[in-house]
Amino acid sequence: MGSLVHCNEMLGRDVSSIQNNVHIGEMSEQLFSTKCFAEYGYMVSMPIGTADYDLVVDVDGRLLRVQVKSSTCLNSKDTIRFTITKGTNGSGKKGKYPYPEDSIDFFALHFEQREWYIIPRNATGSIQTLCINETGKYQQYKDNWEFLYDPTVNIINPLTEMMSNDTL
Repeated sequence: MGSLVHCNEMLGRDVSSIQNNVHIGEMSEQLFSTKCFAEYGYMVSMPIGTADYDLVVDVDGRLLRVQVKSSTCLNSKDTIRFTITKGTNGSGKKGKYPYPEDSIDFFALHFEQREWYIIPRNATGSIQTLCINETGKYQQYKDNWEFLYDPTVNIINPLTEMMSNDTL
């Protein structure tokens, strides 16, 4: 975790002191990208335009779509809460709803400067609030930088499929 603290020190900010949720999210995306590249050697790309995922991470030739979420919400039972929805609280709009299962491969959940949980999308089902505690089922994904997943699940890589179909 040293690089995360160092990165924040270089920026002259503490993530927990940033009040704007958009900035907190953008900071988490940058921290995640930096850690992927600097510590694990993964290439990280960002989509141009609107997508359900924030980043694409190349892990051993697998292109993984990652949605980064951050939280500073720790309740009295030492449970970290993450909202893992898309959409808005909208007035008359669709509101918040789960990401479609085929739109992302992993959630990268960032708690303050301390912890990362890299959870396969297929492990979250249709929940909208994910709660993590030391004995819960998501603990197995803490620091899952190998992007481990259920081998019976086929991760869809649209770029690979396009190239194999010679549609480029």
